[in-house]
Amino acid sequence: MRIRRLTDLAALPLALLMTCTGATFTYGGETKPPQAEPSAAAAASDLPQAWPGAVGVDTAPLIRMSEWIRNEKLDVRSLLVVKDGQLIFERYGDGLSRDHNYELYSVTKTVTSLLTGILVGEGKLSAGEKVAPRIAAARPEFKEALADNQNIELRHLLSMSSGLYYKTTEGTDPLYYLAPDRLKVALGTEARIPP
Repeated sequence: MRIRRLTDLAALPLALLMTCTGATFTYGGETKPPQAEPSAAAAASDLPQAWPGAVGVDTAPLIRMSEWIRNEKLDVRSLLVVKDGQLIFERYGDGLSRDHNYELYSVTKTVTSLLTGILVGEGKLSAGEKVAPRIAAARPEFKEALADNQNIELRHLLSMSSGLYYKTTEGTDPLYYLAPDRLKVALGTEARIPP
């Protein structure tokens, strides 16, 4: 699991994102009983991993939750539980793995807003902050594309009131399925109304 930008973190705090398929713990494709230690592959991943008991978490409720999701045939495709910055529980639905992509759509907005709220609360961001200077500092190659977007504030992006227009194509949209750089796609959108 690679975590490089704030937008990449959007999926991480969703502590319940991965599906339960049994009462064993899966780390990097290797399945072991709950008492076992994480594999070398798991230890080398970008997100630190630990067995629940090693961080003071009782495995019994996690296993009961896993069984409940499976027995009730709930449409939970994947489930992650993260404690103190360490992945302690990981489950996937039938035929899925950590390498599958998930179409989260608006769920990501909620988590991004949550993370933004935390940063605002810590004084690291302001809802009224203009986003163009931050983007230009991080990605200088987009300075020209940002010229018409100088009035967009963080609060506009969070409330989807930036004035930018992008028409999605359900099921085949390049923004979701083909774009290697979604920021580039977003900056190529047309501003139809002021923020």
